[in-house]
Amino acid sequence: MHYLESYALNAGVKISDPFIYEDFFPLSLGKDQDYITLDVSRVPNSRKYKYWKEIMAEVVPVIESRNISVIQLNCEIPYRGCHPASNPTENQIAYLIKNSLLHVGVDNINSDIASSYDKKQICLISTVHESVSKPYWAKENCKIIAPETDNKPSYFDDENPQTINSINPEKIVDAIFSSLEIKSRRKFNTIFIGELYPSQNVHFISDAPIFKYDLNLIDNEVETKMRLDMGNPNPQIFMDAISRINSKEISIVTKTPFDAQQLLPYKDKLNVIYIIDENNNSDFVRMMRRLGFKFQLMSDLPEDKLSKIKLDYMDLNLIKKQQFESIEDFKKSNPEEDLKGITYYQSCKKILSNGKVYPSEYALATQDGADTLDDSLVFEAVDLHEDNEMSRLFWKDLKYFKILKEIV
Repeated sequence: MHYLESYALNAGVKISDPFIYEDFFPLSLGKDQDYITLDVSRVPNSRKYKYWKEIMAEVVPVIESRNISVIQLNCEIPYRGCHPASNPTENQIAYLIKNSLLHVGVDNINSDIASSYDKKQICLISTVHESVSKPYWAKENCKIIAPETDNKPSYFDDENPQTINSINPEKIVDAIFSSLEIKSRRKFNTIFIGELYPSQNVHFISDAPIFKYDLNLIDNEVETKMRLDMGNPNPQIFMDAISRINSKEISIVTKTPFDAQQLLPYKDKLNVIYIIDENNNSDFVRMMRRLGFKFQLMSDLPEDKLSKIKLDYMDLNLIKKQQFESIEDFKKSNPEEDLKGITYYQSCKKILSNGKVYPSEYALATQDGADTLDDSLVFEAVDLHEDNEMSRLFWKDLKYFKILKEIV
């Protein structure tokens, strides 16, 4: 039984044709500009689809060339190229949807409004059966997209992990283009998405001034990692970056002790991640604690070597084991995939070094960088099936990747 039918039964009323009072909403678009509406629902948790940003990065340039814009509803952070509708009422949303070419979103009241106008729409459904929550007045104009799974829907608003994120973003891109009668220009299909993709992860190696990078593209809600354990960091550049980066939290990753006194003015936003190797120094950690810094202890040492060190840190903090992914983690979901030759990937990890932006430690080692923090860039790796240092360097960052396959 559909939700609406359940409400009608409990209220003892019949469902009739809907009437919605619409309120005009001003748009800063050209007079003859068409648009689609995008409903980025933030509540409940089960409807928070995390790939809208990259979907819009692929869709917006194509539809803009056809004089079509994207109006983003219910947005906390507008995606690049989208026009935010700031705090519209439900009546104003009805006005926007009625006058759009297409409505894209999840199963909520706005999808029902779109169906009442018999508007073309793409609706994502994840935690309930389609028959329960699909847009009630939807006809053939409505494209339902649900996760491909044999599991029953959870009916749980705060599910973890979120089933909705198992929907391949390419399915939505293709559905948008198909609804607008636009031929898709996609060059790749996604075959794997890491657990941290597409959340932004910024790693700064202090070897070039921070003004070499466009900091406006870094979300200040995202933790920035200052990597003193990589490359050749410059102390002056390091201190300048600490003072300029606006992130709410900055983690300093280090294997070697440093003078923490000069960092005291920034102590509240700093977290020190000390990597314990065989040349470790427990006195450095004691100094961190004495000065009141937040800190974590990490190590990738084998257990037989780590057990000899644990006593030195027993009264300081728990030593967490560093876990790195491998090709086997990829093969679990893609056992038949041939990794000979070129493998294409996108990454949400951004390593800032020498004025360039690298998507992985593999790319840093091969000097395959970019001049921008653009999330849509596609990079290449070669012969990842081999068991060698470069291949292992690539796979350790798997959780940040989207692995792609070229469409032939």
